[in-house]
Amino acid sequence: MYQDYIMRMVQQFSGFLVRVLRLRKEGKTEEALALISDAYGKLAGLPASLVHALSEDDLLTLLRAQGRLDPERCLGLAELLREEGHTYDDIERYDESFPRYLKALRLYLEIIGEDEDLAEQRIPGLDDVVEQLSGLDLPAATADRLGIYLEEAGRFDQAENLLLQRVDGAADDRASTDAVIRFYRRLLSKPDAELIVGGLTRDEVVDGLERVSGGTG
Repeated sequence: MYQDYIMRMVQQFSGFLVRVLRLRKEGKTEEALALISDAYGKLAGLPASLVHALSEDDLLTLLRAQGRLDPERCLGLAELLREEGHTYDDIERYDESFPRYLKALRLYLEIIGEDEDLAEQRIPGLDDVVEQLSGLDLPAATADRLGIYLEEAGRFDQAENLLLQRVDGAADDRASTDAVIRFYRRLLSKPDAELIVGGLTRDEVVDGLERVSGGTG
């Protein structure tokens, strides 16, 4: 099922992305943005103005109008938002790229949360957006979903960084601290080899748990 989604999306987007990348390399940013804006309607069935005006929750509500998310449509929107974010990065308009990366991330995470085939795969676009947003403050709902994804994908070091970032950004937030403690305890039940592949050693997990729990973990 996953391969079907990706193949159809690649067929739809390959020519389009080549044109966008060529325009970006030539420094024709406005033309690239116009091409992307037009593609929202042609490839995803929604006008760009509506996609950008709606909150993440409202956009997802609209996309669930038929009862469940259409993975191809959502992947298409996420890819367009991601590419638009990169285009704004080219001209250092980070106030424009950040919300696009953020919305793309939420769409990717919602898709894999509802589709078991996709959840078992690594989506390159998702990894790219995660990297773009690394270290930045994320809305709670998105951060929660991202933490689940990273842990289930075995990327324990990245999941740890995300959880600790939330603790650091919310003084005296017991819920965030408890979430980190539960995370470390889950990791302690895993084999050493799995932890190492995920970017952490058992000693690092034990040290982290003691540090966060004040030595009572």
